[in-house]
Amino acid sequence: MTEGTKFPFDPDHDESVAEWFATHDATEVETERVTDVKVRRREKELEPLTLRIDPDDMKQLKKIASEVGVGYTTMARILLHRELNNPPKVNV
Repeated sequence: MTEGTKFPFDPDHDESVAEWFATHDATEVETERVTDVKVRRREKELEPLTLRIDPDDMKQLKKIASEVGVGYTTMARILLHRELNNPPKVNV
């Protein structure tokens, strides 16, 4: 999209986007036709991980993923990556 594209919500703030789409249809947003899309592939393979989590946590994970618009495994990977790159400070 170009710099001049106007949205009826702030596209940089998830809550603003979510609130607008809760009561509107995507066809109501005027956008340009996208013709040239480049897809980047991951440079490295992902390692598989199996873990057991509390059912309530799984429910919350799926809810957040749905709100963001990604699968729950992708959301788990995003959250894990975020936490690993911002570890809590431990006082020793």
